[in-house]
Amino acid sequence: YDEANRTRHRGTLLFDVTPTNTVDLTFSLATGSDTYGGPGHEFGLLDSNIQTYNIGINFYPSNVVNFGANYGRDHFDSNQKSRNANPPPDPQFTDPSRDWMLKNTENVNNFNLYADLPKLARKTTARVTYDFSDSDNAFVHSGPRILSLAAAGQFIPLPNVTNSWHRLAGDLQYFFVPRIGVGVDYWYERFNVRDFNTIDIPGQPGTPRIDYLGEISTGYGNRPYRGHTAFVRLLYVY
Repeated sequence: YDEANRTRHRGTLLFDVTPTNTVDLTFSLATGSDTYGGPGHEFGLLDSNIQTYNIGINFYPSNVVNFGANYGRDHFDSNQKSRNANPPPDPQFTDPSRDWMLKNTENVNNFNLYADLPKLARKTTARVTYDFSDSDNAFVHSGPRILSLAAAGQFIPLPNVTNSWHRLAGDLQYFFVPRIGVGVDYWYERFNVRDFNTIDIPGQPGTPRIDYLGEISTGYGNRPYRGHTAFVRLLYVY
C-alpha cells in the first residue's frame, strides 16, 4: 500500500495539568484516517481509521517514592473490498454481484500502574510496574456475494478474536560505586486468547493450538501462555 494513491489526515491533542508540585495530570487524544484510491484501485484496502486517547496521573509525594497510573483506549477500523470470480474470459470477472466487503474493527483497552523507589535503601533503587491490555477484534463481511452465500446456507460469520495480557515486573538496582552496579529483574506474564484460527489440542477441549499438523513452526502462533522471566544486568553509567 506504500505505492497506492493515499489521502492521510492526522491530528493529536496533548494536555498537561499540574495542580500542585506533587501531582500532574495528562490527557492525549489522537485520530487519523487513510483513504486509498486512484486508477485501478477498485479492490483491496479502501480506508482505515484510528482513534486513541490516554488519561494519566502521577504523584510525587516525596523524594523516596513516585507512583502513577494511565488508562488508554484505542479504536481501529478498516474497510476492504474484493470479488469472488474466475479470471477472463469468464463473465464472473466483471460481475459486481460477486463483490464482497470486509470491515475489520478492533477495540483495545490499556491500563498501567507504576511505583518508583529511587531511594529504597543505600545505593539501591527499585521500580514495580503492572501492565494490562485487552483486545476485541471483529471481522464483519457484507456485500452481494455474502448475501447470496448466506441465502444458500453456505456462509458462516467469523467470531471475534479476543485476547488479554497481563505483566507484573520488578526491577532492583544496586550500585557498588556511583557508576557501576547490578540490576535484577523479574517479569510475570499471562496471555489469554480466543482465535478462530486455532484448533483444540487433542484430548484438551478449549486449549488452542495453531500447528494443525503437529509441526514445529517459527511463524505465527496465537496461543495462551504463562511465563516467568528473571535476568541480571551489569550497569555502567557514563
